[in-house]
Amino acid sequence: MGDDIIYVLHYAFTTYQLKEAFTEGKTINDFGRKYDEEGFCKVLAAFLDSGRTDMDFFYAAKLVDEMV
Repeated sequence: MGDDIIYVLHYAFTTYQLKEAFTEGKTINDFGRKYDEEGFCKVLAAFLDSGRTDMDFFYAAKLVDEMV
């Protein structure tokens, strides 16, 4: 693997699902909460900024809520 780092965001969406939803201007649902492309990117950024390589999507979303 060399210098590769693998990040795991549990309960996230496939690349296909994200492309399909965001290309059409839709949102993605995750147990009652909706995320548009910007919202999903905020969750992803919060996860990456945490320094962890493994995190639950709901916890990452909670980090975004706490930053506001």
